[in-house]
Amino acid sequence: MLSLTKSSEIIRQEIERLQTIPFSPVSLYEPVKYIMSGGGKRIRPSLCLFSCSIFSKAYKKALRPAVGIEILHNFTLVHDDIMDKSDFRRNKATVHKKWDINTAILSGDVMMFLATEYFNDLPASTYHLVLPFFAATSRKICEGQQMDMDFETSSNIKLSDYIEMIRLKTAELLAASLYIGAIIGGADKKQAIALYNYGIFAGIAFQLRDDYLDVYGNVEEFGKPVGNDIINRKKTFLYLSALEQSNKTDKTFLQKAYSENNSIDKKVVGQITSIYNKLNIPGLTDNEITHYHTKAIQVIKKAGIPDKAVTLLQNFSEKLTQRVV
Repeated sequence: MLSLTKSSEIIRQEIERLQTIPFSPVSLYEPVKYIMSGGGKRIRPSLCLFSCSIFSKAYKKALRPAVGIEILHNFTLVHDDIMDKSDFRRNKATVHKKWDINTAILSGDVMMFLATEYFNDLPASTYHLVLPFFAATSRKICEGQQMDMDFETSSNIKLSDYIEMIRLKTAELLAASLYIGAIIGGADKKQAIALYNYGIFAGIAFQLRDDYLDVYGNVEEFGKPVGNDIINRKKTFLYLSALEQSNKTDKTFLQKAYSENNSIDKKVVGQITSIYNKLNIPGLTDNEITHYHTKAIQVIKKAGIPDKAVTLLQNFSEKLTQRVV
């Protein structure tokens, strides 16, 4: 069985090969190579490869599908950055800023189709199990993104709505990575579903930590400007929790800041952060992260997989939710 570190290294080497493939036209594929070379933790493909290795020594049969998963993930980032009007990703200019919006849209589109081609080498029996699942996951990601966009103009969002949105937009792909790797490796349905459920809970915890770091993180480590969610009026777990917990004055201020058409400046970001601090929103967020991390651990302990794999996934979830992976 691979370690997650070894899985990550194998994935890194395979993704580097993308830079040497003579795709044409260059103007379409240069942005693809750019976003794929931008680093990142390669969490999803590493989990796919690792999951396969739990059940099979021939883990390399999951290598190309794992890269396909990473291509899909980066496709979503390219389009998300357009919709969020983000200038930076991983401390580099976003694709639409480095080129233009039309180029970013089309390069993102081709990544979606390229991702599915990376499943073509699988045996027919496996292909017909995992590609429909991969396609359904892609659809769920789009559903989550639409919910996120709908939240921008809605004033009646519950915390449960937000959790459902991040399940679809973020957690589903992480969970699918584990499920697809397990199926390719020969896991039975119960084991694959347990790994999928672990991924859902760990993925939700991961996104909640991302929300936290957007306000309280370090720009060098986080890879994009701190306070970006507030500036873009993203109704995150922190914001929605603050609305629930705040007094009338603070609630009115938060709602006004998020409803006005003028830009939110650093002063307003600081004022909103001060409200979060006063209400102990960081502590509430940490509690929610711990809740989902605990659920992930409970599921994986009952997955019927080797103890070594359970320990590795326990440690991974702990690091993931603390963002030290």
